[in-house]
Amino acid sequence: MITPRARDGFERVVRESLVATLSRDGGAEVLTVERLGEVQGTHVVVLSVASYRFRLLMGLYFSRDASTRERLARLHGLEPEAMTEQAFDDAIAECGNLFCGTFNRELGRAFPHVGMSTPNVLRRSAIEHLGLLRCGHVRHLLLTNHGQPAWYATLAVSEQGTLDFELPPAPAYAADAAGELEFF
Repeated sequence: MITPRARDGFERVVRESLVATLSRDGGAEVLTVERLGEVQGTHVVVLSVASYRFRLLMGLYFSRDASTRERLARLHGLEPEAMTEQAFDDAIAECGNLFCGTFNRELGRAFPHVGMSTPNVLRRSAIEHLGLLRCGHVRHLLLTNHGQPAWYATLAVSEQGTLDFELPPAPAYAADAAGELEFF
């Protein structure tokens, strides 16, 4: 069982991750999509995050069309015409990595052992089999940019036993430490 507090925590982090990684100009809003049938996109880049207590799948939907190519080019500072098929594939995988990586990092503040997979690009029809995973919580979301649909995403969580958590407050970083690299 996933408690309401844990559901809220997962959803808050996924919403923040969508805005932080897939919107660059501040006009973003994340809306809940009630049914998978309302989610648009012909393909989905899927990543998983796992801990001893849960497994979750993150899906970021896309179509191989001009509007997606333009959004990817804008996010990566490229011209849409310069984006080859390989550059498109790399860019969508990187968007999935950034989105899921941000989510993974935030969850790491509450769960000490969290790992993330590499991105897998699947046809959208694969997501229709989510029910086989017996997820305790599934949420579909839409990131809009200035009121226009930009990205659809799915969060699906499977738990081991009762799952409850509250994220600790985000650490405060010193203003003068920006841009420094730390080597281990």
